[in-house]
Amino acid sequence: FFSNRLGLDRPPLVQNQFGGTLSGPLRKDSTFFFFGAERQELRTGNLVQSTVPTAAMRAGDFSAPGLAPIYDQSQPGNPQFQCNGRLNVICPDRLDQTAVRLFEKSFPSPNPPGLVNNYAVNQTIGGVNNQYNIRGDHRFSDRNGLFARYGQWKAQSLAYDAWGLGTQGQGRTGLLSKQAILGDTHSFSPTTILDVRLSFLRVFQ
Repeated sequence: FFSNRLGLDRPPLVQNQFGGTLSGPLRKDSTFFFFGAERQELRTGNLVQSTVPTAAMRAGDFSAPGLAPIYDQSQPGNPQFQCNGRLNVICPDRLDQTAVRLFEKSFPSPNPPGLVNNYAVNQTIGGVNNQYNIRGDHRFSDRNGLFARYGQWKAQSLAYDAWGLGTQGQGRTGLLSKQAILGDTHSFSPTTILDVRLSFLRVFQ
């Protein structure tokens, strides 16, 4: 709805999720294994609205209705800027050309009209998620069982740059999570059980 209202195309949505599991006995009634894998691929868009300087502002003209007064602090008494009798306008010869070029490289031109929310784009977002899990179980006896499990999840997000100028957004990002656990359960009697866990978790982002 909001993209349509701003005259933008509906962003595409491509999402694929797939995976599988495999499990079974390695030794009858005593040793078992399990393996699972999942993957998700996502490509879509996210509506981004920003406020950027208008062409008049880039030329030093801040006289549009609704803009606050600007004052010349380099002059005694800090008078309001004016150029040829027009208030809130900085004369072209007083514009720092380095700053003018920085504005050109740092901000896109408005696409909807207006002073606020005057830039809108469907920014590409998405990424890839991969997850793997493996587990093994072994029964030493009716009273003692051991299991071990390892899991890994890796998520990678696409780089995004809403303005397309390399000045707003971030590069490709990733998250890697690794988990491992070793557990032993021993039954001493119908009322006494020892359950021991050793676990490891590492997350890198």
